[in-house]
Amino acid sequence: MADRVISDVLTKPDAALEMTLRPSLFSEFTGQPKVKERLEIAVEAAKQRKEAIDHILLSGPPGLGKTTLAGIIAKAMGATLKSTSGPTIEKAGDLAGLLTNLEEGDVLFIDEIHRLQKTIEEYLYPAMEDFKLDIIIDQGPNARSVRLNLPRFTLIGATTRSGLLTAPLLTRFPVRERLDYYHAEQLEKIVVRSAHLLNIEIDANGAVVQLRTIPLVVGGERAGALILLRDVTELRHRERELLTKDATIREIHHRVKNNLQTVAALLRLQARRLRAPEARAALEEAVRRVGSIAIVHETLSQVPDETVDFDDIASRVAMMAGEVAAPEARVTPLLIGEFGLLPALVATPLALVLTELLQNALQHGLSGPGQGAAGYLEISAVRKPGQLTVTVSDNGTGLPDDFDLENTTSLGLQIVRTLVLTELGGRLEIEPRPGGGTRVTVDLPLGEPAGPDGD
Repeated sequence: MADRVISDVLTKPDAALEMTLRPSLFSEFTGQPKVKERLEIAVEAAKQRKEAIDHILLSGPPGLGKTTLAGIIAKAMGATLKSTSGPTIEKAGDLAGLLTNLEEGDVLFIDEIHRLQKTIEEYLYPAMEDFKLDIIIDQGPNARSVRLNLPRFTLIGATTRSGLLTAPLLTRFPVRERLDYYHAEQLEKIVVRSAHLLNIEIDANGAVVQLRTIPLVVGGERAGALILLRDVTELRHRERELLTKDATIREIHHRVKNNLQTVAALLRLQARRLRAPEARAALEEAVRRVGSIAIVHETLSQVPDETVDFDDIASRVAMMAGEVAAPEARVTPLLIGEFGLLPALVATPLALVLTELLQNALQHGLSGPGQGAAGYLEISAVRKPGQLTVTVSDNGTGLPDDFDLENTTSLGLQIVRTLVLTELGGRLEIEPRPGGGTRVTVDLPLGEPAGPDGD
């Protein structure tokens, strides 16, 4: 996923979206009823006088709609709104450029006006009172003052800290309004309106609905709108239940993995205290078996469903087997083919089967004298529709002449036979490998894999 750059400058799509969400009429603006009423009176009076509206100061905490009200006032007056902020006006020339580019009746909006520098603020006084701008041209003995006439404009200042404004600046705003916090009902109306414009779902009082509007245009003018309302409460409740269930299942797998790792750690500690080699070896084999099962549960705790990518599990099992192999084996298992996605009911026993086969090959087939670097251990996976064939081959000492899978005394092979035949419903075959060594073939029946659409 591409990195998202965060910036305080609105992009074109963001700016268009913001202008869509901002109310453009007093009737669309929610809350601040007294402020709206007084501003509407001031706008109507200015329109009747056919003059620019008096300068306005809007104060109050951030996010209450000062910028929006400035846009509404400009639109109500039929004027152009030009916006800036106090911190961006760094020198008198910046302010002069803004003022000289204004047209008759334009609205200049300065946000955070309390952050204007005091020297720059001095230039505003004649501009606001007499619509004159005094600028100094040249320097030293050649310096001279030039007065420029400005068109009658309206300055709307916004501030979150009105106490920082100087008294001379405050007195030059005939209209001063303070915005207060919204009530819960007003906030609900704002959210509903925004959801309506964005065509997204809203959740109120336990009900979830989808809103969509289609404007009805007759003769090029909007005559009304068609509102489509769909109740999707039950559908969303079911989706939330499924999400909760999935999260619970993943948490269970995570805790099972943690418990298995704790069991493995306890077995490992016990093995270190034992002096009998056979008992220690038995506990170490138990640790490896528990570890292979823990790998599956760890993978299941990170996926949204009960299927896992078994190729990753097979790689980790092979790496774990190679790390704990006898020093004389010095063999790294080689993986060929792909297992693909497997359900948890297949992945868990198959991971244990693979662990037992690799350990058996490394400890008994490839640890004899003369093996060394010439040892070879391969894991092959062939995936077909409805079937998975796994082959584990080595070039070790091979099988004993009297080997009988059904009557073997090896606990590992007994576990493999039970899991493959009983748990997985598959077929197990152990035979000599051509050229020396052993080959184990496991055929497992699988359900047909789901398509992209879940068919």
